[in-house]
Amino acid sequence: MEEEITAQEQPNQADRLIKYRWKKGVSGNKNGRPISVIKKVKDKFREDPDTFDDWIGDYLEDKNNKKHIVEMIDGKPVQALTGKDGRDLIPDKLSIEKANKALLSFFKK
Repeated sequence: MEEEITAQEQPNQADRLIKYRWKKGVSGNKNGRPISVIKKVKDKFREDPDTFDDWIGDYLEDKNNKKHIVEMIDGKPVQALTGKDGRDLIPDKLSIEKANKALLSFFKK
């Protein structure tokens, strides 16, 4: 006769993982959250606001940086992906038959 195991007797699969869980109040990242570059820059300019004025003046002198600022504000222009004839490079629909024909003709060469 087979013994039936009740739900109370059946071991919980997650119980075997308990010893690997983080202890309460302990982080897995011993060094804490890394400080972002933006925060470092902001802190630097807060400490010495004159350096910000010098830096922004130098930054704006370069025409590529002006373009960069405009792109950050307005976004980059949309670029269409078209071939030399102006048609889409990627067709809207590609049937399996056309794909098979194209593959067969490619490998027959």
